[in-house]
Amino acid sequence: MTVIDKEMYTSLKNWCDRCEKCRPENQNIMYVNSHDRALTNATIKKMMFDIIEQEMPGEVYLAHYSAENFYRNMWNYYSYILRLYMHEPDEKDGLENNINILPPSCGWIVLIIDDVEALSTDSVKMQEMLKSVITFASKRASIILIGDGDYKSVFSGCEYANFTLMGYYKQKESPERESIIYENIDKRRKELKYYWHLLYAQLENNYFDYDGFKNLFKNTMEYIIPRVTKQKVYRKDINLIEKIGAMRDKKPKDIEGCKPWEFEAAQQFAKGLHIYIENYFDYNSDLSAGKIRINVVVKHRQEHHGGLHISGATHTTVDVSIDDVCDEMDYLAKDIFDSAYEGGSTVEIIKRLRAKRNKHN
Repeated sequence: MTVIDKEMYTSLKNWCDRCEKCRPENQNIMYVNSHDRALTNATIKKMMFDIIEQEMPGEVYLAHYSAENFYRNMWNYYSYILRLYMHEPDEKDGLENNINILPPSCGWIVLIIDDVEALSTDSVKMQEMLKSVITFASKRASIILIGDGDYKSVFSGCEYANFTLMGYYKQKESPERESIIYENIDKRRKELKYYWHLLYAQLENNYFDYDGFKNLFKNTMEYIIPRVTKQKVYRKDINLIEKIGAMRDKKPKDIEGCKPWEFEAAQQFAKGLHIYIENYFDYNSDLSAGKIRINVVVKHRQEHHGGLHISGATHTTVDVSIDDVCDEMDYLAKDIFDSAYEGGSTVEIIKRLRAKRNKHN
């Protein structure tokens, strides 16, 4: 079940909607001081979906980055915006000049950048990113910056930080949490599909939010388990099922936002759920039982002994339910790290995996 910060959602949604009481005319940047990053991320994603839902297709464009990832992809992002205005970017012109080419009609664009405090220790990166953001904001684009800490400390020493033109929202220490109640099954399915779309959009830039994925995967299981039997799936769910299965082909390079072994564990769980639903060989029981059996592979670190190279893998199964899926994904990530990255004892890893399987059986 999706849980959001009720007050933050209302404040930021009204700000993005340019509510006169909530947003001064020339305020195109909002800084959010977040105390609970998981709750903030869930709130931001819910807000993004609701903005998309209330607009006609093509009338709003939203993007969500981490600060480090945005810094590495600034050229690609602003180039894409330029192309939306039928203008081909030129590397010779430089990033700032290309942004300046944009007309002052970017009010339909929302850019969200979180983990801004990660750039606080690198003044060069912070200056370059913030300079581009302020220039883009002058084109009326709405920009939300999310960080952990007061904006004066996060942007300390940054000459481009003009606080008089920046809104400020401070998340409460104990925010009012709201569980989202869906008015119908179609709305819930559409929202899940949008979150998977956001996931893949970030993966295109080699970014993966592991904690966010665990919540998405759990919510997807809550939705899909009551709707799949050995005999049928609902036609309206096919696109969502395809989005789950698409994880199996993703091979990001130099992934950011998580550890490589966390991405591998997430990928195996998504692949396992898709295979279980597909049930090509008719091995699986109905999902309505509440548990799914996922086949996982834990590769062993390659060892070199002169001209001899030794490698291998352990194949096993993990039974997961909605209640324990996040913990089980973490266990698999640790097993992958111990075996493939740290080079732990293969015998001990096999014993641990077998013990885990016996516990479920």
